[in-house]
Amino acid sequence: MPSTLENIYPKTNICLLNEIIKKGELIITEYVNEVTNKFEQTQWFIERDRLQVMFTKAVVLIASFERGEGDSGSRYAMAKAKQYGFVKRYVMFNEKVDNYNKMFGLNKTMILEKAKILTEKSIKELIKI
Repeated sequence: MPSTLENIYPKTNICLLNEIIKKGELIITEYVNEVTNKFEQTQWFIERDRLQVMFTKAVVLIASFERGEGDSGSRYAMAKAKQYGFVKRYVMFNEKVDNYNKMFGLNKTMILEKAKILTEKSIKELIKI
């Protein structure tokens, strides 16, 4: 989590957190002290992405802007997946529909960096992982 357990962020996730705990699932945070400024909070999200990627076998990018065109933290998760090497990277992308949509800018970049396009075949691969 990108927050302490005492001050869940965003607050809308408190119910979800309680459901996860009731099921006996694990909640992870690296933080004991509260965030001191906006920059630190942004860093916590980036660090959280690192942990999320460490605990998975695949990352699927639904849609994300390229840096400076709407900006998204999704690029950090995709970069960590590439860096670790053992995490498969997938993107949703339909060339006919999404090619000129800025919302899929990062998706296009990830395809150039060898992320696989999510297809019926790749979904079957994901299910086997």
